[in-house]
Amino acid sequence: MSQGSGPVMIRRGFAAALGALARHGVPRVLLRFGRSPGDAMLCTAVLHELRRRGKDRLWMESDLSPLLRLNPDVDVVIPYGRRTRKLYRLAGARTIFPEYAPHDQEADFSTPPDSHIISCMCRHVLSGPVRLRPYLYLSDEERDAAGYAAGTVVMQSSALSAAQPMANKDWGVARMQEVARLLAPVHRLIQIGAPADPPLHGVEDRRGLPLRDSAAVLARAACFVGMVGFGMHLARAVECRAVIVYGGREAPWQSGYTANENLDSAVSCAPCWQWNRCDHHRRCLTEILPRDVTQAVARQMARTGEPLPVASETI
Repeated sequence: MSQGSGPVMIRRGFAAALGALARHGVPRVLLRFGRSPGDAMLCTAVLHELRRRGKDRLWMESDLSPLLRLNPDVDVVIPYGRRTRKLYRLAGARTIFPEYAPHDQEADFSTPPDSHIISCMCRHVLSGPVRLRPYLYLSDEERDAAGYAAGTVVMQSSALSAAQPMANKDWGVARMQEVARLLAPVHRLIQIGAPADPPLHGVEDRRGLPLRDSAAVLARAACFVGMVGFGMHLARAVECRAVIVYGGREAPWQSGYTANENLDSAVSCAPCWQWNRCDHHRRCLTEILPRDVTQAVARQMARTGEPLPVASETI
């Protein structure tokens, strides 16, 4: 990926917000979404499509500015803040909240999207063909610092340390540990993720790395093994192949990437888009076996060096 100068990062506070308007003008689009890292990565796809259409003055409201550093598709990043957001809106900014699956907390359920979630997000602000992938830009120095991860298989043990954890996305640490045991004789393994993620035995422990350091590890790795969530989006953003245990909470056509091996289950209740409740003992996850994952890793490793395909949808 090419490197750019990246966005201007604005400090928190009303005075800083006023200064941003004076220096950079009123934003054409002020994009804001959820506050999780996965949400920020998905927003990069929307920003990229806007920039590809020649749009300027693209701003994003986020407290995860490291994920946007060096990104040429966004001009200004501002911290989350209701008061400053109101200021920008009064100044004439078009504020976009690109929701794709409204969540009913009481029902423990999200409304299933009718197309890929990136398409659903983009349709709030544009039309035409969109590329279904996120973007993260690394410096040469960041890539060089992660040279120790070259050619490795990077693993995630749990999906439950996410900003919005969902039990119906979590395959289980014991199964991922068995994958590690099967892969260890053939591949060097690294674990990334939150410090609270259970450690995988026999795997090099890199839990708790800063977000950009984790991105650099994935950029140098040969394959990522994980579940639906931030790690999946981050791997695709830095051109890392992946094997993703989907189960049946959502379908790969709704949120996945064609470059990945997406292991889903064709059970009658899938995709359910339920967060934690399940009346079927999570059969969609338990029917996926560790050997299914290791076989998918072998297929991905056999494609090393090939360009990663990118799917598109037209809005």
